[in-house]
Amino acid sequence: MDIAVGMFVISNAVVSPEARGKYSNPGIQIGCLLNRLVSCLPLLFLGLSRLVLTKGANYHKHVSEYGVHWNFFITLTVLKIMSTLFYIYVPEFLWSLCALAVVVGYQYSLDYGSLKDYILLGEDGQGGRDGIVNANREGIFSCLGYFALYVFGTEIGKMIFSYERWTLSAQRTLLIVMTVMSMFFWVLYSISAVAYGEPVSRRFANLTYVLWILALSTQTMSVLLLVDLTVEYLRISLGMTIEILPAKGLLNAINYNGLFYFLLSNVLTGFMNITMETIHMSALPSFLILTLYMSCLSAISVCLFVRKMKIKFW
Repeated sequence: MDIAVGMFVISNAVVSPEARGKYSNPGIQIGCLLNRLVSCLPLLFLGLSRLVLTKGANYHKHVSEYGVHWNFFITLTVLKIMSTLFYIYVPEFLWSLCALAVVVGYQYSLDYGSLKDYILLGEDGQGGRDGIVNANREGIFSCLGYFALYVFGTEIGKMIFSYERWTLSAQRTLLIVMTVMSMFFWVLYSISAVAYGEPVSRRFANLTYVLWILALSTQTMSVLLLVDLTVEYLRISLGMTIEILPAKGLLNAINYNGLFYFLLSNVLTGFMNITMETIHMSALPSFLILTLYMSCLSAISVCLFVRKMKIKFW
């Protein structure tokens, strides 16, 4: 889960309109601002719906993750609003510096201020949850770390889209750049986690967590790019003709209805946790349940893709 939520933020940032240069420095435009804020409403609806459903079903939840009422959908909503305002009113050349200032300042407040004690123990110093902010302090303050992560992800996306991705020479250069970048983030992570002694914390979304996700994501993208290049070179060396075939396969099926796949997986996960005590299961039943779970998700996705049924909620 720690990796999943961080990678989800990064993956959205890498392909965001800002990363693709579609909304670079739009300036103060009320219409643009309103349109992009309205696009946050589906995420807010999902977050509130999840809150109502989990409360109504008495679904087990660790309040120390995001708080009493908060969840990851609400984090994404706040993140979208923060990034929208940020990209509209902050010049593009300051994006990285501002993100760095936010995450470093946030980490300084955790280490040398009273913020860490407040998040861990609350206002009363005993873990109380009185008041909206106090009840959801983990989710609220972790948005600062996720915001910095999103901005850094946007910068990575800008760098990726700056290359001519359909030429092998550009892909080779991109692979080298991504590999060096991954090593750089791993070094920074090691300094923060080992030398400085700051552990990774998704609950705080602290500096070490941000560096860890950046290192993992750039490493993953480097490995995937290496695999693509290897396949292309093998095809060329074997004299095979590279054709653009119709999009097929499980990955394309999942991408065709990405949000629906994500929501369906959440619903099935909740159903499994409610109907059986998954936390106490042994290895074999767990493996069988996970296999059935993934088979159902895959079958539904492929069926929708083959029938060209695109499910959208807005």
